[in-house]
Amino acid sequence: MAQKTWSRSGGRTTGARCCCLPPKLLNHPQNMSRHVLKDISIVSANYNNAAFLDDYFQSVEDNSAWPGELVIVDDGSTDESPAIIRKWAAKHSWIRPVLLPDNVGVANATNQGIAVANGTWILRVDPDDMLMPHRIQSQWDFIQQHPEVDVLGGNCVYVDGKTRQSIRTSGFPATRADIEKLFHLGENGVLNGTTLVRKTWFNRFPYRQEMVWAEDYDCFARMLHAGAVMAAQREPNTWVRIHRESATSNLAWDTLEKAWKLSVELFNNKRTLRDVKGNFRHLQHYRRYLLSKNPIAKWWHLAAAVWWRPEKVLKAVFK
Repeated sequence: MAQKTWSRSGGRTTGARCCCLPPKLLNHPQNMSRHVLKDISIVSANYNNAAFLDDYFQSVEDNSAWPGELVIVDDGSTDESPAIIRKWAAKHSWIRPVLLPDNVGVANATNQGIAVANGTWILRVDPDDMLMPHRIQSQWDFIQQHPEVDVLGGNCVYVDGKTRQSIRTSGFPATRADIEKLFHLGENGVLNGTTLVRKTWFNRFPYRQEMVWAEDYDCFARMLHAGAVMAAQREPNTWVRIHRESATSNLAWDTLEKAWKLSVELFNNKRTLRDVKGNFRHLQHYRRYLLSKNPIAKWWHLAAAVWWRPEKVLKAVFK
C-alpha cells in the first residue's frame, strides 16, 4: 500500500531561542572546499517529497563540514523525487542514491540505507527538513569530547511548510537523566531527525515497520534498555517543516499506544492508559494550533491543549 509523505519529529516545544531560517539557501560561495568527516553517513528515506528535496540537499551542501556520504533511499516515489535525487548525485560523488522500485515503508527503507552506509556514525534527518549550517561539525565535535555517548540528540526549529516562517523551537532535554525519564514514561527523549547514532546500535536495534509511527520511540527505547548512553545538545540543529502531509501533523492514537505498551514492557511504566489518552488529546490540539491559519481556531486549539496537559504548556512558556 502506498504511504503518505512522511517525516518524523517530536511534540515537545518551548519558546527558547530560535534559529531563523535564512530567506534563501542558495547563498553560499561556489566551489568552497569543505572538511569531510568520513566517519559520518547521513541516512534519509524519501517518499514523494519532491517539493522539498532541493532545500534538503542544499542544506547539506551548505554545512560547514560535509559527511563521508549521504545515503538517500527513495521508497518508490511517484513524483519527481528520483529525478531530483539523480541531479544532486551527479553534482556530488558523496551522495549515494538507493532507488527502490516499490514502496516498502519508512522503517524498512531507512534500514536499507543504514545497512549500506559505510560510516561508523549515522546522522538522521528527514528529506522534507533541513540541516542547520553547523549541525554536522557540531555533533562530531560533541562526540569527540564525550566518547562514551552512543546516541546524540538535539533540538529543532519548527517552520511553516509553505512560508518557512519559524514557529517554535522544540524543548527536548539535554541531560542523560531527563532523556531517560521521558523514555521511561513512554515519550521520546530524543528527536529522531536530530540524532547522530553509532551504527553498531542500529545494527542491533533497527527500526521496525510494524511499529510505525512509533518506530523511533521503539528503536531508541530498545537501545536505552540495552545500555546505550544518550545525550543531547540544547541548541537546535535542524529545521523541521510542519505541513499537512507530515507525520508531525498527523499524529495517530496507535502511535502513542504502541509507545506506551513498549514502555510498560521495558521500563514498567506506571502511567495509565487514561493518562496516555489525555496526552494524545493535548498533542492533537497543539499540532492543530501550530497548523491553523484561522486566529479563532488557532487559539481554541491552544486552549484545548492547555486543558489536557497544562503542565506541558506552562513548562514551554516559562522554560
